[in-house]
Amino acid sequence: MAYGVCIGPSENPEYLAAVEVADFAGLPKDYQTLPIRARKYVVFPHSGRASELRNVIYTIVNQWLPNSSHELTTIADQDAAQFERYGEAFDPETGAGNIEVWVPIKN
Repeated sequence: MAYGVCIGPSENPEYLAAVEVADFAGLPKDYQTLPIRARKYVVFPHSGRASELRNVIYTIVNQWLPNSSHELTTIADQDAAQFERYGEAFDPETGAGNIEVWVPIKN
């Protein structure tokens, strides 16, 4: 699986393109590793283009979230915040396909 991971607080996140690995052993030393902690997420499927994700995330945070009963989880500086999961049907050539936006929420 491929991922797009936002790290740190939402005011100034760092973006990391990532892939899933079974473990960190044997990875090149210049690779950055980031375990994604188990927590409660709301998952939003997106079948459009990756270039539309900025609008999708804006809608989630500014429209869906305020009208839901959920709150975002507080994120530490080097912790994974929201992330995108690019499924097997995602086509990197067209930038379209099976994308999920995972948003961490409080229990």
